[in-house]
Amino acid sequence: EHVLDSMNQAIRALEKIENLDKNYSESLNGLKSIYYDLQEIARDITELKEDVYFDEQERSEVETRMDTIYSLKRKYGNSVKEILTYADEIQKEIEHIKNLEEENQTLKEKQQKLEEEMTNLCEKITILRKDRCPGV
Repeated sequence: EHVLDSMNQAIRALEKIENLDKNYSESLNGLKSIYYDLQEIARDITELKEDVYFDEQERSEVETRMDTIYSLKRKYGNSVKEILTYADEIQKEIEHIKNLEEENQTLKEKQQKLEEEMTNLCEKITILRKDRCPGV
């Protein structure tokens, strides 16, 4: 706007002397044309500036995500693809461990049933032994 103010002052000064010489009149017309073009450009820039939306929180979140990605790159690979591959491998390992825990639980249940069956069989054997071999 400082430029526009200066141009406006120059236009007013030329308007006072434009009748003295044709060159002043032509310069005045050229300056007015430039002045109006600059005013229009300044108005467009102001409108563009008002349309720009800047969210500080969103910028902060993006920076945090980028920091996380850079940190992951340092630890797990040079690219996002390598990081995702590593994450898939870890997920598969976790699933394998979960399956092992489930399998372990199933085996414990089977072991408990077998122990109960063995106890029952031992009791039956004891009864049979006492019936067939009294006094032993």
